[in-house]
Amino acid sequence: MPLRSKRGMWLSVVVVAAIAAGCGDDPSAPPAGHLQPVVGCEAIDPSPCDVFDSACQTKLMDLASCMRESSAQPLPPVSRMTESEYVQLLTDEIQADVPPPGLDQYEHALTLLHLVVAGAFKPASMAAMRASRVAGFYRSDMDDIVLIDRGMPAADADTNTVLLHELVHALQDRDQDLPTWYDARTDTYDATLASMSVVEGEARLHQERFAESVFGLDPRTVDLAKHFDGAIHLSETWVRMQPSPYLASYSAFPYEFGARLLLPRFVQDGPQAIAHLFAACRVHYDHSAPAATKIGVLIQEAGLPGPILEVTIDRPKANAGMITFPFVSTARRMIRSSSCLMFPAGGCTRFP
Repeated sequence: MPLRSKRGMWLSVVVVAAIAAGCGDDPSAPPAGHLQPVVGCEAIDPSPCDVFDSACQTKLMDLASCMRESSAQPLPPVSRMTESEYVQLLTDEIQADVPPPGLDQYEHALTLLHLVVAGAFKPASMAAMRASRVAGFYRSDMDDIVLIDRGMPAADADTNTVLLHELVHALQDRDQDLPTWYDARTDTYDATLASMSVVEGEARLHQERFAESVFGLDPRTVDLAKHFDGAIHLSETWVRMQPSPYLASYSAFPYEFGARLLLPRFVQDGPQAIAHLFAACRVHYDHSAPAATKIGVLIQEAGLPGPILEVTIDRPKANAGMITFPFVSTARRMIRSSSCLMFPAGGCTRFP
């Protein structure tokens, strides 16, 4: 198995934020009784199944396709690896890349602003931080899915939602050719986060729609917007608690903010609204505010005059203009795969 993709980057990782993820040590299980189907896909049984069984994989591919209103595709191979194996895989991949120029100076500047700790950009440090949050990933160059084995049963409800998340990435790759799509939209770190918010936001949205059913809730009564608001709050809190919040933002921002961004558009116009975002994703910068720096993670649909999403943070006391070292290739090194990430440790958001 090659460690590098054909385009020098993997594609899609799941930071697990499924509805009951992070809420205790016991395997997740839906309550006894009849499960409500996913709205619009009532013909497909949402009951959890063994994700390494081909019949289960076929069912989840059919469900992912139904939720996106797209056709299914041949199943990608699904395998598993331990977290330590994944750390080594990431470390080898990062070490194989040429680091961007000025990275040491860039890291030093960020340490002065207390945004990273010394050594945060070392391959082993980046790999360990990333792997600790990843539940599974899809690789475009190999067209396969890898689930991180942390002892959860293969028929666990959370594991089912992670596999569905990754199958959404496989379908995105078929429709968009994700490596090429990312290459055209990741010239800066902010652009990378904005682009990931579309890719990961869609996968997270459908993951949580499926979770409503697989955890025994009635999708017709769930307030998904409130759920994502809670997930965003948890993610923001988690980022601020990390030794290197600048890097932690990569694992937190695209999933929860992305899903919250896409939800109202999906509710109003269905999957076509997300397809429009894939066609028109750009980044805009606005540093005019004297008391705050408006980070340029703005996603704008074609024809709309203003931003859809804008994130504001407090302006650091140091001169932000001093940070001019490129971070693009480091950011690209971190887009190794389209993935599913886990909820911040120690907290969870359940649906009201």
